[in-house]
Amino acid sequence: MDGKDRCSCGGTCESSGIDPVSLGILLGIANVLVIAVGMGMTEPRNHLGIALGVFALGFFPGVFTGGLLGRTAHRVRAWRPWARQIVLTGPALFVVVVLAEVFQAHQFMVLAFIPTVAAASWRERRTREALVPIARAR
Repeated sequence: MDGKDRCSCGGTCESSGIDPVSLGILLGIANVLVIAVGMGMTEPRNHLGIALGVFALGFFPGVFTGGLLGRTAHRVRAWRPWARQIVLTGPALFVVVVLAEVFQAHQFMVLAFIPTVAAASWRERRTREALVPIARAR
């Protein structure tokens, strides 16, 4: 082993194809996209306009929060999974609540929690430290 930290993503986080910060950013973008499409589908006439507007307004908060939580996930990778889940889900849900309050979209807040919790759960699992060494065939 080359001395780098191992995580559950199949090796060292640096060699697994995507680092935790980039993973967080991608999950943030995906989360905003799912929320935007969901909100756009509720409008009877202007699906695309609503979805594009929500995506545009949520893009930077999603990227910023996703990157920070990706870094946090890597830093707390040795913690117990339940503690990591709280640390990674809480701030993301807080951002959803703040954005819903700022844009007066309270009716969508609880629905926006679903992809947010799913993204946080996937981030938690993907960046978790491996408890058992990864088996390698010789």
